[in-house]
Amino acid sequence: MSWLKQTKLKPFNILLVTPSFYGGTVWMFTLLLYSQRLISWNEHSNLTMPLLWACGTSYLLSMVCVYGPYRTWLLKTRRSVIGSRAVKCQPSVRITIVILHIIGFLGLALYVYAFSDALGGLTRFLLLMVDQSYLIRMQTQYTETVGTQLSYAGWVATAATSSLWAAGKLSRRWLVLPLAQLAGNCLYIGRTRPIWIIFIAAVVVVPLMRPLRIARALKLIGASALAGTILFLSMGMWVGKISDDIVLDRESILPPSIQNVYMYATGGFAYLDDLIANNSIDSLSFDRTAYPLMRALARVKLASEPPKQVLDFRNLPYAFNVGTALEPFYSDGGIAGVIVGIVLITFGVDLAALLCWRANTPFSWCAAANLCFASAMSSNTPKLSSFPLWIFLGFALLSCAFPGARVFARYSTEGTRSPATLKTGMHDVSSG
Repeated sequence: MSWLKQTKLKPFNILLVTPSFYGGTVWMFTLLLYSQRLISWNEHSNLTMPLLWACGTSYLLSMVCVYGPYRTWLLKTRRSVIGSRAVKCQPSVRITIVILHIIGFLGLALYVYAFSDALGGLTRFLLLMVDQSYLIRMQTQYTETVGTQLSYAGWVATAATSSLWAAGKLSRRWLVLPLAQLAGNCLYIGRTRPIWIIFIAAVVVVPLMRPLRIARALKLIGASALAGTILFLSMGMWVGKISDDIVLDRESILPPSIQNVYMYATGGFAYLDDLIANNSIDSLSFDRTAYPLMRALARVKLASEPPKQVLDFRNLPYAFNVGTALEPFYSDGGIAGVIVGIVLITFGVDLAALLCWRANTPFSWCAAANLCFASAMSSNTPKLSSFPLWIFLGFALLSCAFPGARVFARYSTEGTRSPATLKTGMHDVSSG
């Protein structure tokens, strides 16, 4: 069999690297759940629901429109990687990844040091992690550390390590570093970090997986969704946010613990609806949509300090404070901002991710995977305006300036190897 036959693609190979696939699937599913009113959310306005359905439709349209360009990129990249004689990346790339891992571990150490100092020492910090982890989470309101920003370097290194291992350019021993990064980030006592890291580490492997048939793809997606839900519930119980003692709606058909999950899954829609219903916009700005940029400009006195990124809680009638990826656009520009936002978070994000994938560096792939995660979370939180995502995009831009970083595209398809040799060139990350 020619090695070219091993690069044949199935639709799910393409969809699983497309942000709008994640955004459209999760958005439509959670919007359907929200429309069922399984807990007593406040009555929604007549304007909100059409906007929400329009956003879901835009996700699906974008997914269809970018399918062809994504397929072309993915086929070329797989041919380049699979057909390459050279399976090891340059030393400079490996050194960069090691440095990023070190910076990430340094950030984790600075975080532990700062919070241990604030909470009465390392021993007390470790004891609180076991018995009263919510106290550590509450301390984030009063303690700040540059370690948080530095730890994101470890995320980039984790995604880069995963993709290069899948391409056969790093040995299995390198996977110890991503696992250590994942364990260290659990010290932050939050549910998002571990899920986020696992997600991006998995998505950067997708371009190098064997063809995914529908049955296997559905099993993979179902297993991943189940694992994510279990991790979400486990972390929620650990930090004290989910409990059978917390009953949101006594008339709901859902058990208390599931009510909490339902609230988190659909609360973004309810929050955005409350903003629109109360016309909660003061003036036009970029404070929410471009928060990292506005914060940086404020530090050098080129702009006024933007309001805090964490929103105030609203009574919906349940206390909630996130409002989907469209909330920043409404807060900055009203209904017109939402309309622009719908186009940007669907077609715009798909285009940006495609450019990152096409750059074919481990760091640009990390940025693309993060755009997929931001889309998957769009029905709940506005990750597109978060510091981590902007940092990852910055790493992607920097990597494009160094031709040696294009480890997934710099090899030609000349002198390709036999199928038997191919099996040792790329790790079998899927039994298609």
